Amino acid sequence: MADVWRLTDGALVGLGARRVALSQIVTVRKLMGHVQLVTKSGDKVLIRYLADAGAAVAAIEAARVRG
Repeated sequence: MADVWRLTDGALVGLGARRVALSQIVTVRKLMGHVQLVTKSGDKVLIRYLADAGAAVAAIEAARVRG
């Protein structure tokens, strides 16, 4: 089963209760084919096995600016 993350107006939403508010993200970085998020509280989230991690970083950063 693959993890699926959705980018909404205010958050990244994963399976189950996995949710990261865009306002809480302080760092978004590409790590090879993955994206790492670091929150204000220091939590780290790794979104793995992306076809285009650079495009995902750009989309998350753009949503943070809009939000």
